[in-house]
This record gives sequence, C-alpha cells and structure tokens, in this order.
Amino acid sequence: MRTRHVASSAVQDWDEYAGLHGHVWKKRAGGHGPLGEFAAKIKDRQHPITEGLEGCKTEGERCAKPCGDVGSELLVAADSEWSKKVEYWVCVAPHGAGRVVHNRLEHGPDSKRNRSSPKLLCRGFEWAATGKVTVA
Repeated sequence: MRTRHVASSAVQDWDEYAGLHGHVWKKRAGGHGPLGEFAAKIKDRQHPITEGLEGCKTEGERCAKPCGDVGSELLVAADSEWSKKVEYWVCVAPHGAGRVVHNRLEHGPDSKRNRSSPKLLCRGFEWAATGKVTVA
C-alpha cells in the first residue's frame, strides 16, 4: 500500500489505521509549521526506492510529531523548524505479508518539479506492490 500525506490523518480513532500507515497525525499531538522550501535528505541510500537518488529542495508544510511507530524504516527526512527535530518524509514498513510506503512529499506545487519526486512516487508504488524496483 502506498499512502500520501493527508491519508495519515483521515481516521483518528482506529488504532490499526496507524499500523497501515506506519505513522498517523493525531489532532493536538502533531502539526506543522508554515509552507516553505526545505531540503529533503536521503537517509537510506541502500533501499531500492532511494538507491541512486539525491536529496532535493522541495516545499511543504514540514509536518512534525507523528504518532505511532510500527518499525518504520526512514528513507527521506528533513529538519523541522517547528519541532526542532529531524522528521520523516518517506518511510516504509511491513504490514502482514505486504509493504507500506508513506510518502509525505509532493505537498506543495513546486515539490513536483524536482527530479527525485516522480522517481520516489513510481518506485514507491512498484516496491509496495512487488518488493522490487525496476524504475530507474
């Protein structure tokens, strides 16, 4: 399964929902700073989704303080001025016999213009479906 930013806050009172996403955004627990440019950094260069990709400048709300952790593996992260921590932007997690990719990039209009964003999107779908990546 591949999830996007807003999906992680769609269901607030279903505990298993966090397991489907790796993390969720709970009202009054998480949040975000203002929309703005930031540097997304590749944290795991060995994972098939991020292998060979470079970090990029992108834009978004720099969401912070997600709730839940089901053994997510951090692939892409950025510093948050709001939380004063490194926050995840792309992570992966096992779920039963399947895989979950949670991608919070592509939130602002300029975020789709960097080279890494469409590759992360396509590779994330393929990896979630097959466990492998053939997209260059």
